[in-house]
Amino acid sequence: MQITVENTYRNLDYITAAKKESDVVDLFKERGGLELDVLDGDNQQALTSVLERISSENTRNTKVSLKTIIDKFAMAPYGYHDIDVAWLVAKLFVTGKIEINLDGEKISLADTRRTNQEFANFFTKRQQHEHLSLKIKQAIPAKQVKTLKEIARDVFNKRSFNTESEDGLVVELRQTIDNDLETLKNYDGRKNQYPGHVYLEKGISYFNRLLQITDTAEFYAEVAKLEDDLLDWHEDMEDNDVFDFYRNSKSQEFWDKGLMKVEIYDKSKEFITDAELVTVADRLANALNAGNAKKLQGIKDDTELFTELFTKVFDQEEQKVSDQLNEHLNNGLGLIKDTDIDEAIKDKLSHDFTSAMQNIINGAKSAVNIQELSSKTILGDRHYESLLRQIEKELAKIIVPNSVEVTPTSNTEKASTEITAPIKSPKMRRISQYGPSKWHITNENDLDTELAKLKANILEQLNDGETSYIDVSL
Repeated sequence: MQITVENTYRNLDYITAAKKESDVVDLFKERGGLELDVLDGDNQQALTSVLERISSENTRNTKVSLKTIIDKFAMAPYGYHDIDVAWLVAKLFVTGKIEINLDGEKISLADTRRTNQEFANFFTKRQQHEHLSLKIKQAIPAKQVKTLKEIARDVFNKRSFNTESEDGLVVELRQTIDNDLETLKNYDGRKNQYPGHVYLEKGISYFNRLLQITDTAEFYAEVAKLEDDLLDWHEDMEDNDVFDFYRNSKSQEFWDKGLMKVEIYDKSKEFITDAELVTVADRLANALNAGNAKKLQGIKDDTELFTELFTKVFDQEEQKVSDQLNEHLNNGLGLIKDTDIDEAIKDKLSHDFTSAMQNIINGAKSAVNIQELSSKTILGDRHYESLLRQIEKELAKIIVPNSVEVTPTSNTEKASTEITAPIKSPKMRRISQYGPSKWHITNENDLDTELAKLKANILEQLNDGETSYIDVSL
């Protein structure tokens, strides 16, 4: 009986190690890792027999299903269990000897979206067997394999692989490209004013094109097609120092300082007349707008020069603003002190005015551009004008009696009638309120004429009987 079985299933001993479903899953753990195209010693003769059978079936049929192979090897002279055949076919797939299709869809080991279990299910689930077709894999042209390795080295800085199998090379390179893509996206998501965004976006486009391909043969073909583009892109990134810029936090810090100085200048330029400062600021802005990281040293130098020149101009403007604000503060407090109003009201006005003006003075000290600094003078003027209005309001409440005797019209006692004298108050006015806001002066006579008109207008208000004095500002 044993002799009969041995004669019937004479190739059964090709199976030197029985397999189970977990062994099939384990095969796919090797993707992109171990040396996939070297047989590990188990079932080598059985693997050869299955490979030869698939090749033979391919010559007669366009498609051969996994079910066909399982049924064939269940019969004499083999007598293999279904799971053993599933493992053998999966092994041939993992080692790159065959390719598989599921209902016309090509399944690739390079498809990192699938888990090891999902790959194993193609071979272990009975409902898949009839739908899974097998085909001897055509070798990738040696030139394309060479190109892929060169691109991996020259573009992606990947100088070694853990495998020499065609599928394994793709799996490993895809992982590198995926990591590099995330890096490029991170760089491209930084400030728009940073250099190299054109190159970053081009690289992102190339990387996405490659990662969209899951078929191994198509991946090799696409790498070969993009070879020149990828090398040119990488050269552009190197020549324009894009890699160096984004990998160096100091470079980004220098660029940020330059951007900050340009922003300060843009908010100050209407107040600046220094020709050298204007030239340096324009040169700095042009270099930053060019977006070339190779100009970083020039940007750094101009940023330092701008800081030196701007500080001198700013300090002068800051002193003017500080003097004006402090003058407002002192004049306001003096006015409150000299005004004949209730002491409690004086205290409140003094406290509120001092607090408001001190906040403005502190704000001027923390200003970083001349526009911001100039706004503090306007704010100071407004608070000073507001104080004058409050004083006028308080003075208007005061009735100053002048007792005047009036001849009675009847035999009553002599009556006394109080006549309210006009209350004089301070006024704050701008030059433009006394005449045109602009003067056209061509000679000394023109100037004398305009000044005479201004003097007459101011005196007219000063003598109106209601004004104690006038503060005039430009």
